[in-house]
Amino acid sequence: MRFPRPAAAVVALGAVLALAACTSPTPEVQTGAALTVSAAGTFTSANARAEHARTAANADVGYLTSSGFGYYDPSGQLVLDTSFGKAEIVKQAPFTVRYTLADQVQWSDGTAIDATDLLLTWAAESGALDSDDTDGLVDPATGLLGADAPADTVRFGAPAGGILAAATSTPTIRDAGRAIEVEYAHPVAGWQIALEPSVPAHVIGESALKAGSASAGSKAVQAAIRAGSGEQLAAVARAWAGGWDFTATPDDADLLVSSGPYRIQKVDAETVTLIRNDRYHGDRAARVPSLSLVYRADPNQSIAALSQGSLDVARLRIGSDFAAVSGVESASTAVGSTSRVEYLEVNTESPRNGAMLDSAFRRALLLAIPRQDVVDQLFDGVGTDASPLDSWVSAPGDGDYADAAASNGSAAYSADAKKTLDDVLADARVSSRSVCVLYDSTNPRRVAAFQIMKAAVEQYDIDLVDCGATDWQTRLAQPSTWDVALRSWDSAHATRPGAVETLGSDELDGSPLLQPDDEIADAVDRVAEATTTTAHQSALRALDSALWSTDDTLLPLYAVPAVISHGPKLGALKPSPLARSVLWNAWTWRAVAVSSSPSPSSSS
Repeated sequence: MRFPRPAAAVVALGAVLALAACTSPTPEVQTGAALTVSAAGTFTSANARAEHARTAANADVGYLTSSGFGYYDPSGQLVLDTSFGKAEIVKQAPFTVRYTLADQVQWSDGTAIDATDLLLTWAAESGALDSDDTDGLVDPATGLLGADAPADTVRFGAPAGGILAAATSTPTIRDAGRAIEVEYAHPVAGWQIALEPSVPAHVIGESALKAGSASAGSKAVQAAIRAGSGEQLAAVARAWAGGWDFTATPDDADLLVSSGPYRIQKVDAETVTLIRNDRYHGDRAARVPSLSLVYRADPNQSIAALSQGSLDVARLRIGSDFAAVSGVESASTAVGSTSRVEYLEVNTESPRNGAMLDSAFRRALLLAIPRQDVVDQLFDGVGTDASPLDSWVSAPGDGDYADAAASNGSAAYSADAKKTLDDVLADARVSSRSVCVLYDSTNPRRVAAFQIMKAAVEQYDIDLVDCGATDWQTRLAQPSTWDVALRSWDSAHATRPGAVETLGSDELDGSPLLQPDDEIADAVDRVAEATTTTAHQSALRALDSALWSTDDTLLPLYAVPAVISHGPKLGALKPSPLARSVLWNAWTWRAVAVSSSPSPSSSS
């Protein structure tokens, strides 16, 4: 969504905040500079690739302390990082990719990143070596194997269904340990970025396998993986899965070894302090030596800290947060959309009211939903040009959004289509028009959306029953407890090929793709296997159309907005609507001198 400037202190994302500095391989380090950013949550693990550790806070830290073959810019385009290495297709059948590391890449302890680190990434994230039927051995309190699991049980615990799930054969190491060749069962989207080491193999070798040196540790890990099973591999898997879990600065400094522009210096209950990795020699070298991520559960505390100058970047919510931060004269604030889509899903599997099985009633119900009113009332005071979302895979402002909306089937829910609502409703053969709407009752935005929709559909004698609950996610799986659910999903998993996991992964909680019909399933397969830009765009168009033709069971409402505010110490930002938000290029940030009377427009 795009929003105009509602107050003098607010700037458009496409203008002032788009003034991000260009990346340089050898940036000038701003000695003594330090910036503080609001965190998405509490930090619990330095290995965000493990399933139990996949939180936004952990992923933010992992992103800044890791290196890989590429990353995504705000438009969803893949930026290849050749300073880390290169990926190239060496064979089409079977689909085989060679990943070659650049000569200078190393961990922050000075140990070279080598093919064993890539091999470990494959072993962990492909799931190819995991023992069968390990779910019953997992301790629900930790998400890790319990102490009573057999010593030879292998469970890395990476999310199922990732890019590497299609690579079930052990890769081949090439070029004297500087390259690795991975064979996939079929072409995969995102093949360029499939291998991103999250933890160092040599540290696992030294700690879990008791190797006496970094070199010996790397060799021991490689041998365990090549063995394919056994207690040595089980020890490697346990270390990878849970060995980097900590909520305070660990005594073992090896757990702080990183490969990215930053490394962890200190961790406490609220703050993760990152410092510049002086042994990083890639294109993403950091300018600002110290970056602290601070979590405050109360956004008012973040706004107060921003006003006082103890917080430099605040990631806030639309609504009261926006109104409060707009009054901070020293802050520059912008509102933009995220890749998270709010949508309605109709329950046709086991609804509380059998009326949901009547196709005419479902269509009338979704036509009656006042999407424009929802947007206007939820975001009143932020802008007047906000509009309902008319594409599942593209957002207003994207270059292809207008074309997508014109051809994907969204016109079936347009203002003109709504004129047919009375006729459609007359065709419904239902005894009750009562509709139980399930949603998160702790989410103020969803509470408000429900009230707006309830008032609007009463004119059609449709009664929306408030079924909001704190345990709404649990109730989603319970039969006959709801008719319509108000929920969201991160559409970046569709727009970015191979973002982290494939579209059908059970990691996508809330995804409309979890139980797809044949048309959606075919489109998902096309997206997941698209290896060129042309094929990817064609597959996305097919997926968009398929999601709009689900027999009136899905209806997108809007892209969830985000509020980004920064103080005068930070000269420019270019936030991304994708998961990493403002941090997507934090290594390019430049701190600026603050005058005694900072201007609200200091970033311009």
